[in-house]
Amino acid sequence: MEPKLDAQEYEEAAIDLIIFMSEQNAPNYAFYAGITTDPTQRLFDEHQLPHNQPHRVVRCENHQEARELEKQLHKSGCDGGPGGEDNSSEYVYVYLTSPQTRQ
Repeated sequence: MEPKLDAQEYEEAAIDLIIFMSEQNAPNYAFYAGITTDPTQRLFDEHQLPHNQPHRVVRCENHQEARELEKQLHKSGCDGGPGGEDNSSEYVYVYLTSPQTRQ
């Protein structure tokens, strides 16, 4: 079941994720960033993220903004790659990787 988050403008969503990452005191390469239509399934089922593992999900206003934000996170050093999901994906997620997570 996907969380019901209000859509954020691009800059607001980007700032939210940047603040989250800086609060973790870890380098950008220690994070994984992606997009999805269903953050709960993607994070906890597919990536096998423990529920207490630091993560953040934002909802962009549309797929294009979500894809662009994901691309910028990858350029900043986050793990992940293009692809995944479809043209309806509006959620961008970031999590701190660990030996338990599956990238």
